[in-house]
Amino acid sequence: MEDITLLQPGELLSSGELLSSESSLANARIALYSEFMGFMLESMSLKANDSEKRKRKLGIGLQDIGLRIVLIGSDTVVEKFLLWRTLTKAGGAGAGVDSGADVIFKAWAGVVIEMRRELVGDTGRDAGDVLDILT
Repeated sequence: MEDITLLQPGELLSSGELLSSESSLANARIALYSEFMGFMLESMSLKANDSEKRKRKLGIGLQDIGLRIVLIGSDTVVEKFLLWRTLTKAGGAGAGVDSGADVIFKAWAGVVIEMRRELVGDTGRDAGDVLDILT
């Protein structure tokens, strides 16, 4: 019978990857969520006359980020992210009193707040605080 060795967080797996620990998961989330914010800032600077290549590159980048959010984000972050994506794809359709853009931005701010909550714990901040930064 073979000896079984238990790996501790931070020890290398045979593939050379680190075994996940709470702090490495938190660090991965921080990096991913920062990348998501960078993506959003880049997307906000997109202009109608920008090249299709740039637009396609951003779309592929969002797919990559989205897959990683689904993989390592909390259920609440994933839920908020998927809602934001659905609203974005629909152009904010069914927005009611608010414009489609307002609904999309509020949903995006909800994602940001859930990311914050996941990283720092309970927070008194809300989506309005995030939107205040943009206006």
